[in-house]
Amino acid sequence: MLLLASIATATPSWSMPADLERLRTQRTLRVAVVDMDIAPFVFRMNGELRGADVDLARGFAQSIGLEAVFVPVGDTYSQVVRAVAEGHADIGISELSKTMERAQTVLFSRPYFISGITLVVNRLSEARLRGLRPRDGREADKGGREDLPGLLNDPRHVVAAMGGSIQDQLMLTFFPSAVLRTTKTWHQAAELVVAGKVDAAIVPDRVHRLMVHQNPETDYKARAVPLLADPLVIAVHPGAPDLL
Repeated sequence: MLLLASIATATPSWSMPADLERLRTQRTLRVAVVDMDIAPFVFRMNGELRGADVDLARGFAQSIGLEAVFVPVGDTYSQVVRAVAEGHADIGISELSKTMERAQTVLFSRPYFISGITLVVNRLSEARLRGLRPRDGREADKGGREDLPGLLNDPRHVVAAMGGSIQDQLMLTFFPSAVLRTTKTWHQAAELVVAGKVDAAIVPDRVHRLMVHQNPETDYKARAVPLLADPLVIAVHPGAPDLL
């Protein structure tokens, strides 16, 4: 559902805001996106850019009488936000999360989709972890309580996430004492868990679901523990507040 304000394509009888008038003159809406596959949001099929976020941006551009021009800007979400902040794009959309740091440089729309952030844990690592005696001498929790973040927050354990993502920032919040490792993509982080090369990884919940769908045996090697809800938003250049 499009949550940016829908603006009629007919010529209005009132004075149009300056930022929208400028876009009308340009006849295009520059849309920054990540230059990598993050299906179902942004991906390429037969060389054509597709995905839910691509359709959303095109629909919004059409609603204000413009043509969406997509600007692939790199393989991190921070690059999408930076492209908007520096004026290389009017809006940015690519499964973006709102953070305090990003909000200092761009404006954000209301959430258009609620995603989820998941902790994917290697099952063998978890079994060993729950059998460990923590350094303070307390017995490890061997029950069913979901205390994995607390148990993993230890320099004996390794946690991974995609560099430059909100999950990368969450590693510092949840696991300040663990060994932290960044990867180029979310799938690489999750694959490290399945291979037993790290104990856990923070990824969007869709990443684990896709892995299990593609290879059901993955579920025997790693399990998913929900961490947080993740509202997805559109980044807007500070000079174009009327796009909100």
